Amino acid sequence: MFLKTLFDDFLNLLFPNCCLNCNEMIGDRKRYLCEECKKKIEYKDYHEYPNNNELFYDLYKQTHVDMAFAMCSFVNHGPVQALMHYLKYKGCTDIGVCLGDMYVQMWPESLTKKFDVIVPVPLHNMRLKQRGYNQSDFIARGMSKYLDVPIDTTSVIRCKNTKSQTTKGKYDRILDMKDAFKVVRPSEMENKCILVVDDIITTGATITSCAKTIKNSCRCNVSVCAIAKTQHEA
Repeated sequence: MFLKTLFDDFLNLLFPNCCLNCNEMIGDRKRYLCEECKKKIEYKDYHEYPNNNELFYDLYKQTHVDMAFAMCSFVNHGPVQALMHYLKYKGCTDIGVCLGDMYVQMWPESLTKKFDVIVPVPLHNMRLKQRGYNQSDFIARGMSKYLDVPIDTTSVIRCKNTKSQTTKGKYDRILDMKDAFKVVRPSEMENKCILVVDDIITTGATITSCAKTIKNSCRCNVSVCAIAKTQHEA
């Protein structure tokens, strides 16, 4: 134990661990945010009321999802944005696993027993080659381990390589995401309760397009979940 502590202290001297949001020094190398930045995260209670919350009603207008929930708000220049940036673009995939595991541990016990399979929203092959990984896969891994529910990354594919959605309004996003996904193994989803997982929900165009494609391909229940939800409609 003494040697491990000494080694950790040595690593902190050579490679100081800093808060990903404010760059404040953090002693514990397993943490990503300092205590002050952690306090700035606005958590949602959507998982307590998964079919009776504002996100559910927003997405239900696009497709009839069974449940919809997200862990926290996404605020520009806030700590959640910093975490998502490092997860999505800096290769810090452990953040995704950590957030997925953290979120499902917040769920009421009844919700943890609802699902048969987890489907991360897939990336198009071209985007996957560019980035090297799908950030939603790692969020799903964190959830899967705690829930003891398998992940399916092969039954649904993204067949339309859409451009970045960040500067587009809601209507344009919905048009862009039309026919963006395809279920290639519908038998794997038949009669199952499926949880579709993504990192961030903005207008919901992407995740509801994926959910709608699954629902139209086979008899199943589909719910959607993300780590963060933006506070405004783009």
